[in-house]
Amino acid sequence: MHFIGRKQELEALETAFRGAAHGPSRMTVVTGRRRVGKTTLIRESLKNKPSVTWFMTAATEKDLVARLTQATVAALGPIVPEGLTSFAGLFEVLMLHARHHHFSLVMDEFQNLAKVNAGLFARIQDIWDSNKDQTHMHLILSGSSYSMMKKIFEDDREPLFGRATTKIHLRPFAADELISLVEQAPVRVTNDDLLALYCITGGVALYVADFVDNGIYHKEQMFEWTVRPGSLFLSEGYDLLRLEVGAGQSTYISILRALAHGQTQAPRIADLIGVGPLNSYLERLELYGFIEKMRPILAKPNTRSVRWQICDPFLRFWFRYIEGNQGLIDNGMSSVLEHDIAESYETFSGPMLEQFFRQKLMRTRKYTAVGSWWKQERGAQGNQNAVDIIAVGRDRKSAFVAEVKRQKKSFREGVFLDKVENLKKSVLAGYKIQTACLTLDDLRSPIP
Repeated sequence: MHFIGRKQELEALETAFRGAAHGPSRMTVVTGRRRVGKTTLIRESLKNKPSVTWFMTAATEKDLVARLTQATVAALGPIVPEGLTSFAGLFEVLMLHARHHHFSLVMDEFQNLAKVNAGLFARIQDIWDSNKDQTHMHLILSGSSYSMMKKIFEDDREPLFGRATTKIHLRPFAADELISLVEQAPVRVTNDDLLALYCITGGVALYVADFVDNGIYHKEQMFEWTVRPGSLFLSEGYDLLRLEVGAGQSTYISILRALAHGQTQAPRIADLIGVGPLNSYLERLELYGFIEKMRPILAKPNTRSVRWQICDPFLRFWFRYIEGNQGLIDNGMSSVLEHDIAESYETFSGPMLEQFFRQKLMRTRKYTAVGSWWKQERGAQGNQNAVDIIAVGRDRKSAFVAEVKRQKKSFREGVFLDKVENLKKSVLAGYKIQTACLTLDDLRSPIP
């Protein structure tokens, strides 16, 4: 798949590189979930520029330095003294080289240095502080462990706190970027195919590329490709959890499984999995970027009307369909799982259709907030008092209110308008309101 999007991120990296040319050196931190495209972004930004990339892996310091020395010599020439075995010594060599040379040094999966020697972060800080004002290095530190990278650079007790001059948090491709991608496809891609691409990949670059590079554009092909033996998707959920949580994943897996099957309230999940209270587990999953706390839009921060949801569409798909069905795949029964996905997909994809539209609205930059609204009154059943989308205008005097359906024929206009009238008497009192029913047919169309 060709490189797409990331314009703002490339501009930020280019600005930092140019700044380092005149000094002082610049430090850029690039974070983002596993497979989101951090390495590809950095590689694109380094085209036709002098650079060296260090891949950090768990190893002894001597072994790691030997491999990094080889990469350094291959990229910058024989600048490393023979017999050097310390990481700090090697980093200092490059900082001294940067006194008279302008180049980028990339440390990929930077958080892994903690597994080599936890004291190295303090040594990097000392060498950086002593040399940055006289040098011309663009130091790029990239990592996939959100919690670790956040701790290293945002905890004021850590040596590298406050050292970054640029921070980039790389996110999955957004709705409009996926639309642009499928419109360049060599085959006709329906809106339902587009939604499936979003539901399964969540816009994560490597997952999207796996489909595109193999000519997988249609919904049914995606189902088959995702659960086939050998698919890169099969272990991804476990790998993501292992990266952040480490050992002791069982309770986290049970919580994520319950959320993927439609549970949204902590007490109900606690009863379902037999563990409680769940506050500490939910807070950690939120910190890791796996789940998010949802409140009705415009609600007060202390509202008790709280729902939880998996915020990564891929993880939602993985815990709904793959996590508990590995046995089917291992026993050559992938087709059974494909059938299960196809049978339940319309129901499963409903919330993702809403999320796609909310993201698309937010990307227009016409709104200060986009979310949902609900109010469960005594005696009310289900979503009787729920509104799928409310987008608050930048003037804070106007709002766009929408109900989302796969097909227009399912839309009950009278019921929806009654909800809008209730909003006019409560959270949207005094607002100028525009309404709509959004369906699959509107997925690529401009929204007010």
